[in-house]
Amino acid sequence: MLNAFGYTGGFSLHAGLGGASEVATLDISAPALDQADRDWAANGLDPATHLRMEGDAFELMRTLEPMAWDRVIVDPPAFAKQRKDVDKAFKAYKDVFRLGARATAPGGMLWVFSCSQHLDRLRFQEAVWTALLEAGREARVLAHLGQPADHPYALNHPEGFYLKGLWLSLS
Repeated sequence: MLNAFGYTGGFSLHAGLGGASEVATLDISAPALDQADRDWAANGLDPATHLRMEGDAFELMRTLEPMAWDRVIVDPPAFAKQRKDVDKAFKAYKDVFRLGARATAPGGMLWVFSCSQHLDRLRFQEAVWTALLEAGREARVLAHLGQPADHPYALNHPEGFYLKGLWLSLS
């Protein structure tokens, strides 16, 4: 499993505890990856099964062997912190989702997320669809994901629905 923008490795840890044979946590922050390593060990997981990948996710993902990962999670930080940033953020999401799709093995699963409140659900899905098209990959949506119940939002404030995600099966 590849956890891109993995920060302290929450998804990585769950994959390891769930029996993943190899988990890579990719993040630019050395202190965050240090914490991921400590948490991995604290949970009794074999350090040899956790690969630490430190650096810029866009750059590192470009170097990955295509279609080599059975499970890929792409959970970047908010790229659109202001409404004026949406077009630039769309391009960044599209790029990194394309790289995630490129890294996912045929029959594998890809999870993609956006926590940019200014990028609405339709625009998010457009970024994912365009990324898959550019990667030459087809996918089925297994689930639409969002923030948990303890993060409610008002109907008159759709930006409050900030976390959007898709769980995809790639062919």
